[in-house]
Amino acid sequence: AAKTESAAMGHYVLGLSAALANDCARAIEAYDKAVELAPHWMQPRRGRAACEYELGRYECCVDDLESILKWPQAMTNSASETRAFLACVLLDLNRYAQAHAVLTDAFRTCAQESDVAMQAEIQEGLWWLCAWQEEFQQCAYLAERRIEMLPEDTIGYRQATLSFATLGNTDTALQFADKALSINTNDRQSWGMLARVYYQQGEYENAIRCFRRAILNPTAESKADAQDIMRCAFLLATCPEERMRNGRSALNLIESVAAVTVAPNQIPQLLVLRAFCVAEMGQTDLAAELMEQA
Repeated sequence: AAKTESAAMGHYVLGLSAALANDCARAIEAYDKAVELAPHWMQPRRGRAACEYELGRYECCVDDLESILKWPQAMTNSASETRAFLACVLLDLNRYAQAHAVLTDAFRTCAQESDVAMQAEIQEGLWWLCAWQEEFQQCAYLAERRIEMLPEDTIGYRQATLSFATLGNTDTALQFADKALSINTNDRQSWGMLARVYYQQGEYENAIRCFRRAILNPTAESKADAQDIMRCAFLLATCPEERMRNGRSALNLIESVAAVTVAPNQIPQLLVLRAFCVAEMGQTDLAAELMEQA
């Protein structure tokens, strides 16, 4: 038995070395041998799952992760991390319902383990998945749980702002937004969230004011900054209150989006926004051309 365990450890170390060298195929071969010699040992399965994921072999990765979670020792050996990894793979496979269930289990396991940091990380993924599935009552619950865990972290308050605003409870949403900004008055994402609540209420002047605060000093790495810039430009170009429209200012904002991250699928949206801006400025022919390009 000792020789077998030693041999398994040797193959596991070879697998680790190959994985560190980005040779996932060779790493999997070594992990396979380690698993064959020591089937109750979870680490080689975990390493193999990571390599399978890197190679795009998602189904094999899922099989390994699910097998890890079936073993009794998985209940005490990073079960939350394993479930979080499994949820990510399931999302890549577009298996949203399964990912939701796995993340929910991971969230509960973290609570039992009193692992606040991991629980907060999993909570964020679960909140976004619930939002994508339009389960906003669950979103509100998860946001309030995060606030209980991390009362000085603005993420939970931003989540609560969007959750309650979507549910139509704007007064509560505004309270959470104000709390986020009381923690960090320079938090651009909180300003952007507050702007969206004001927009939903039809308070366009407040919405523009908050959007402008949100997009001060945008960073090249931030997709959130680009989204808020485009939201602000759209409001300036199309505001229902004519006195507040400013096509030139909106166009200047759109040009600044080039300085921040813009996904390829946002390019048609930029063209449409430019069309709205120039139309507001009276350049209807150019607006028509831009709409055709989009």
